[in-house]
Amino acid sequence: MSLRSDLSRIFRFLSKSYSISLGGRVSCSGTLIAKKISNDGTDSVRIEAGSSQSVASDLDSTGSTTLSIRGKSPQNEEGALLVCQILIGKMNELGGSWSTPFLNPDFENGIDCIAKNKSGDVLNIQVTRAAPPALWKELSDSGSTNSMGSVTDAVSLLINAIRRKVAKTPQNDRSLSPRLDI
Repeated sequence: MSLRSDLSRIFRFLSKSYSISLGGRVSCSGTLIAKKISNDGTDSVRIEAGSSQSVASDLDSTGSTTLSIRGKSPQNEEGALLVCQILIGKMNELGGSWSTPFLNPDFENGIDCIAKNKSGDVLNIQVTRAAPPALWKELSDSGSTNSMGSVTDAVSLLINAIRRKVAKTPQNDRSLSPRLDI
């Protein structure tokens, strides 16, 4: 077969419309991240990590936010890789060309994840949690937590988390790129 006929066959296959119906229960064995795309000022994100952990975050058109978390409270560097993967995905969506991030084998130097681009640039990422300690305590105690607020509240949490992290970072360490896990 020729390359032209192979490409034609592939195109015909890809252009077909398929309908799949599922019955019963569908479960996720890895991590599923879903984002609602809209133009009306609302936004939603869902993260499902197996059957034991989930996060739901919503922003409505008035600027009110809701956050629901189910599962166990993350400990230490737990969850850092997922945060880095989401970050790099967004950066690449906006035109970047970063590789899939990987965990830094030497957590003690303050860098959680590392990503590289084709030019050889290295992005060192440190993840910190912006949510208040009371949220994590409630999650730890009860296995779920819900909170409501505003965009202004969320921005204040982010700014304060960055300030705390920058205050702990040595002045001569410019290789660090603080990122937030909210």
